[in-house]
Amino acid sequence: MLQKLSPLEKCKEELGSVQAELEEKKSSLKIYQDTHQEYVRVKEEMGKSDAMKKKLEAKVKKLEKATEKHNQDFRQLQAEKKVLEKELKKAQEKIESFPSEKQKKVVRHVETQSEREWPVTNLDRGRTVPFCKIYDHQHLIAEMLSSLHQNEGVENKLANIPARNLHLGCTPG
Repeated sequence: MLQKLSPLEKCKEELGSVQAELEEKKSSLKIYQDTHQEYVRVKEEMGKSDAMKKKLEAKVKKLEKATEKHNQDFRQLQAEKKVLEKELKKAQEKIESFPSEKQKKVVRHVETQSEREWPVTNLDRGRTVPFCKIYDHQHLIAEMLSSLHQNEGVENKLANIPARNLHLGCTPG
């Protein structure tokens, strides 16, 4: 009987060792499954973080381009500001050098004899020319044209215009 017990005990011992091995394998399998799940979760997180990183890099590039554009615009506006400040200074100097009220010439209108003050300006050649000269010439031309439209001769109309209005200056005050 001892001989029969020995194989039974051997089987029990083997069964115990197989069960211990099975428990060990089960715990290893459980650890592997947990590790695998952790690996999958970390891999998904890495994928999400990589996608987020790419989005953020794209935003950074976009912001860098916008910043560069704003910097260029700012530099351009600064340059334009300097130019405008120079032009303003020149304009202010011209305004300051513009003749005062005392330098205006009093002229009379040809038909109404009403008096007006015309400012006197300096041309490039240094000559003083009143603004009324242009007005008088325009007035004479308008009179001549109106007379032509009324079917009157130019000679008749020129004869009616006082001789003092035919000279190239303004009427004396």
